[in-house]
Amino acid sequence: MDGLTPALAHDLPQLGELVADEPFWRYPAGGPDREDVAHLRVWLTTGPEPGYLAVVTETGPAASVTESARYIRAGLARRYGPAVVLLEHHLAAELDQGA
Repeated sequence: MDGLTPALAHDLPQLGELVADEPFWRYPAGGPDREDVAHLRVWLTTGPEPGYLAVVTETGPAASVTESARYIRAGLARRYGPAVVLLEHHLAAELDQGA
């Protein structure tokens, strides 16, 4: 998984306030010269080490969030600081087909 770690629910930080909800967030897709669009939501986290939890939902058929994770993570770290946890989310298959 090249630097990425799967997370279990009990490993995730406690959520605080939602600070970003961008349904058409542009991210570098597979490289710095390509872009795609996803839904970005970011929450403040609470606890002894406050930070951010970012969830990126893949919404289109172009380059996947998985393929672009390191570029997305780097961009989010520049915007929110290094204490950001990134989760990717994929729509259910029936939603992808318009059901």
